[in-house]
Amino acid sequence: MNNVTDILIELYRIMGSLICHQLPSRTIYINNMPLPLCARDTGIYFGFFASLVYVYISKRNKADLPPDIKNTIILCILMLFMIIDGGTSYLKIRETNNLLRYFSGAFFGLSLPFFLIPVANYNPAITNTNKSLKSTWEIIFLIIVNLIIGFLVLKTNFLPWFLIATITIGSLIYVICRIVFTIVKQTALKNCNKAFLTAGGTIGILLIMFCLSNFVLQPLKTLLLDGIRR
Repeated sequence: MNNVTDILIELYRIMGSLICHQLPSRTIYINNMPLPLCARDTGIYFGFFASLVYVYISKRNKADLPPDIKNTIILCILMLFMIIDGGTSYLKIRETNNLLRYFSGAFFGLSLPFFLIPVANYNPAITNTNKSLKSTWEIIFLIIVNLIIGFLVLKTNFLPWFLIATITIGSLIYVICRIVFTIVKQTALKNCNKAFLTAGGTIGILLIMFCLSNFVLQPLKTLLLDGIRR
């Protein structure tokens, strides 16, 4: 590998370590290279990415309302799968595996854009009418898309490592940036520079996460791995 490739791989690894334990046994390998996020987090951000692309293609990025009650319940049930899978495995009630971790994460991530996008666009001063999701069939379509993507990621080497890593890390950064943007848009004064505040807030959060990762998450990971080896 050349120097640029090595730098990118290390950069993705560092970015992934900001939120993820990166335990080898819970990580998906592409051509013997571990992805920068664990199986569950890879699923979350790939699922998020698939729905986000759909939101922009269908021109719902200006949506100012979440889905209706029925579709909101369906999305919440999809998100519940990850909570059940993660919770029961951490409580030692049952064993899980990377396939379940990935897909429970993907269904969780699938749901997020339909709630995250409208929050920034909601305006209490007007009547908001543009829902982020129009039909249950859209959810079914996205489930099928995520099943196909999951098969390609887990069972084939069709998708290259850099594509998967770029999508998942890029989605992570987008989520942080979007949350900051939402806070800025809903609270800042009209004449302030929202782009500057969003960029500054995003960088600030990433720096805080970097410190937490280096001084909390990574030491805990080392202790956990030492315990497993013993």
